[in-house]
Amino acid sequence: MTPEEIHAIPAVDVHSHFGPYNVKPGEEYYPAAIETPGEDVLLRRLAQAGVAVSINSHMYGLMPRGKGDPFTANVMLVEAIERLPGVYGWVIVDPTKPETFAQARELLSHPKVLGIKVHPEEHLYPIREYGEKIYEFAAKEGCIIVTHSGEQNSMPEDFCFFANRYPTVKTIISHLGCGFDGCYEHQLRAIEENTQDNLFTDTSSAKSLMAGIIEYAVGRIGSEKILFGSDHTCYFLPSQRVRIDCADITDEDKKNILYRNALRIFPEIAAVYEKETAGR
Repeated sequence: MTPEEIHAIPAVDVHSHFGPYNVKPGEEYYPAAIETPGEDVLLRRLAQAGVAVSINSHMYGLMPRGKGDPFTANVMLVEAIERLPGVYGWVIVDPTKPETFAQARELLSHPKVLGIKVHPEEHLYPIREYGEKIYEFAAKEGCIIVTHSGEQNSMPEDFCFFANRYPTVKTIISHLGCGFDGCYEHQLRAIEENTQDNLFTDTSSAKSLMAGIIEYAVGRIGSEKILFGSDHTCYFLPSQRVRIDCADITDEDKKNILYRNALRIFPEIAAVYEKETAGR
């Protein structure tokens, strides 16, 4: 298939964001000026990139670093996903704020909330110290975890340790190729060390622009372990999509990354995906 034909296949974006940062009036925080598109921009980018289903966490709960308000962000998230077609949610959990566990327990019953989002870097805690608490919760609630990975507090190998201890908990260690030390193999190594077949990565990284990172990863761990993620609003969603459309991998690999793996991991979205793709 040509890249244009692949692009006509709707995708599932498992790692996206929308909404403002928790920046107070008059407070200067430069990235907020360019990284906080609202719902209208999200919907436009989904259409441009051919994304049928998008799973989001709200930026208000993550940024600026150390100042996110996840409790309020989760309330705003649910209000939005109830209105937006094809838009689902990750409820943010910050283990240093116990109230977010209670809130997440309640919100996980919402049909459009598909799991929990953790971000050790933005919430300023090491996963090595708090992973047990997070994984105990996820195992009890039967939910999937998506996490930032690749920096000191969130090394993929550390998540692998907990994933191996909790075989019922699926984890997406996001940002394939991200490594604070310049190494682009951390996510790959963690998946190779995973003994429970419950660890995945996604393409939501600036490293995806490297000429061969997608191809290298598929050759190393197989396309079944890689999901499409854009990290919208931090990155331009259509450019993340075309990177997969034009990758030097097989059509079957591209389909796995763009939607098949997500439909397998999130059966809840299958009916919506099929409805969105009917007649295409």
